[in-house]
Amino acid sequence: MNVYDFDKTIYEYDSTLKFYKFCLSKRPVIILCLPKQIFAAVLYLINIYSKTKFKEKFYCFLKYVPNIDLLVDKFWENEEKNINDWYLKQKRETDVIVSASPQFLLEKMVTKLNISDVIASKVDKNTGKYDGENCYGDEKVIRFFEKYPNEPIERFYSDSYSDKPMADLAEKAYIVYKNKVCSWGEAEEQKGDNNKDLLQIFRYGFWGGIVTLVNLSLFYIFSEGGMHYLLANIVSYYIAVVINFFINFYLVFEKKQKSIFGVLKKLWNFLELRTVSLLADTLIFFVLITGLGFHKYISRVCLSCVIILINFFWSRRKIFV
Repeated sequence: MNVYDFDKTIYEYDSTLKFYKFCLSKRPVIILCLPKQIFAAVLYLINIYSKTKFKEKFYCFLKYVPNIDLLVDKFWENEEKNINDWYLKQKRETDVIVSASPQFLLEKMVTKLNISDVIASKVDKNTGKYDGENCYGDEKVIRFFEKYPNEPIERFYSDSYSDKPMADLAEKAYIVYKNKVCSWGEAEEQKGDNNKDLLQIFRYGFWGGIVTLVNLSLFYIFSEGGMHYLLANIVSYYIAVVINFFINFYLVFEKKQKSIFGVLKKLWNFLELRTVSLLADTLIFFVLITGLGFHKYISRVCLSCVIILINFFWSRRKIFV
């Protein structure tokens, strides 16, 4: 048995996005769902929404698409030409598709290709609601074993290293990139690390920005309340640091430590590290305002941006390891 991912593997594009654009051309009213979709995407990127919940929010546009089966048929009439040639040359009836795309969307194309089976995300075609988890990563393995508990996989093909759990089951695994097939290779770890790093930096930047706003707001309140600007800087800084620690611990670096003592130890290390940052921050802040005569609020904002970047790399290497 050979097993394939679908999007950007045997099909040249992302079927969900292409179908969404197709629906948008037929039913422009679904553009009204865009704010909700964008909001859900942000919550997913900052680790509040799971991938399943994000996808469910994205599929809310299906509520406004009548005759969905007819639209799916028309969609594949246009898109069948984008099934990759390399796959058509080696296709077998015993092939199985395992994909995160909606089952209702892929079934008709799989039938056209005379493929034996498709395992995909169970999405209600009328509401966008999920039945179970998004068929992604480890979930693909779970779903595959439910149907084929004793079937060996001869070859597995995918465009994404997130499919490593499935690749590990196969005798041979292949990556598909721009219609070219190559062995899974050693690049998977590097690519996976790069994707994780980008997501982590985005989360750190987002939450760092929120905490910076808290810091700046407190600094303004304390400063305007009559506190010396250096003391206001120190007090607002430490309040923001404690808030930032727990956000970084649970949402950015996704640590699972349950021991309160372990968490407090990391908090202490975090405070030590940030104290060093504070000393450097305060010294530079003093020079900018007292020595060079810069505006204190403009200086505070610019300096905060630099400190955020420095603290990210130090935190990742020294605290959240």
